[in-house]
Amino acid sequence: FPVTIHFLWGQFFLLTFFVMLSSRMIMGALLLTWPFAGRFWSNLNRNSRISAGLLVLFLIVVFVFGLLPQPIDSRIRELSRVDYRIDADSLYDFSGVTIRLAEWKGALHAIGQKPLLGHGPGLGQRALLDSYDRLGFKVGRLYEFNAHNQYLQTALDLGWAGSVLLILSILGLSYPYLTSGNRQVFWFLLFFLLCSTTESTLIRQRGAVMLALYIPLLGFITATASGERLQNSVKGLSLS
Repeated sequence: FPVTIHFLWGQFFLLTFFVMLSSRMIMGALLLTWPFAGRFWSNLNRNSRISAGLLVLFLIVVFVFGLLPQPIDSRIRELSRVDYRIDADSLYDFSGVTIRLAEWKGALHAIGQKPLLGHGPGLGQRALLDSYDRLGFKVGRLYEFNAHNQYLQTALDLGWAGSVLLILSILGLSYPYLTSGNRQVFWFLLFFLLCSTTESTLIRQRGAVMLALYIPLLGFITATASGERLQNSVKGLSLS
């Protein structure tokens, strides 16, 4: 039981740290998957009040640090804004949604040139910037924005075949845990795949570390907690 508590607090602060490094899109993905997160906390801790308290505290931290730096109402209004001019001169002419729509348009334009196998490892970003030029996306070219979608980002380098292999690789990494009924890994997998629709998660170190760290760590914690419960059950039977 003490080991479970230590891991629980470690998970809480580590995941908070990762989320704070990322954008509100990542935080939104977490909020969408919060029922699975709640299941995660309660599975690891037999005290439901502590589990609920940790989850609420986590959501408060995400809310305060993720939403309050700008007026909340303006951020909410941004999500409904989908009209934009791709040739706008200023970054401030775009919202978080419309900048992604422009980036995705550029990415699909570049992928369309070499859809199956892509432009080659490390060359996709250059092809994306060239597409920005052709489409008149001056802001994207100036700031050298990536695709802000990991599946499109992978397709730029390796084509749609590479994107399929990426998804299969992530599922393959998770497969041993998913087949054993590990709800924690299922929650994290859902969270990560959802994050990857609005962020190029794996082109940054923190995204790659997050994926490589969390799936085996969650599997280990679950196994540890299950082993402790089994040992306690055996002790209870032997005492009776």
